[in-house]
Amino acid sequence: MSTNHQRGEDGRPGLLEGITAAVLVRPENLELVREALAFAERMEIAADVEGLLTADAELIVVEHAFLADAELGDDPSGPVRVVIEAPYEARVALLSGGGADVAVEPGIDWLELQARVAALLRRARAERDRSPLTGLPGNRRLVRRLREALGEGREVGLLLLDIDDFKGYNDRCGHLRGDAAIELLGRVAAQAAGAVEGAFAAHIGGDDFCIVCAPPALDAVAESCREQFDCEAADELTITLAATQVAPDESAALEGVFERLAKLKSEGKLRPGSSYVRG
Repeated sequence: MSTNHQRGEDGRPGLLEGITAAVLVRPENLELVREALAFAERMEIAADVEGLLTADAELIVVEHAFLADAELGDDPSGPVRVVIEAPYEARVALLSGGGADVAVEPGIDWLELQARVAALLRRARAERDRSPLTGLPGNRRLVRRLREALGEGREVGLLLLDIDDFKGYNDRCGHLRGDAAIELLGRVAAQAAGAVEGAFAAHIGGDDFCIVCAPPALDAVAESCREQFDCEAADELTITLAATQVAPDESAALEGVFERLAKLKSEGKLRPGSSYVRG
């Protein structure tokens, strides 16, 4: 399998950043696919269907003639599957039977193929980065949102929230009640963010949530989360909230920002009840 690095001038940032693709097509269709996948960070040329399916890629593109009796699988967590040069009957069979995510007719131009693939990839990435428990987006979109704002030269307010002694609560009361507590905090965070223009809530893992908002709104958003959670929580659960402002020149050092928040959160854990600290 050979490797080709290619990125279009427009780059397709955001949800298409860092896409990797594996391709199996005839030489006469390779330029079409190169043009259509210009947004990809890496494109590998497979030697056969087995090589295509074992490639470490988020997107696979194969010409229908290479499939024969082979199947591309139907794993929702697997790569997005695109079949090109597929006759009408084959397109119907592939799409209705779940054998492909996109199946296109012979003669399609690269621009239309690019648009179809890009739209599907955006949706696939957005869904994969969404928590199945809370429905909130995850780390990928949070970091992108932060960097977009910082790249515009704006300071950003960042609020971290989690449930105090969640592991102990989960062990004592069971996973169903633990999940219910996480769902409650997710709902509280989403509602607080939804009440502030431009704010954004993310579920970054376990019982950890993060809200991005304008710095002047940090205290009000934190207080709204604390009041609502304390009002609705069962079993005397409490939360800790930690907030900080992020400057545009910190865009390349977000790990340091989150370390700062983690230290603030540790300070808040020492206080009784639901607490809020800002640094």
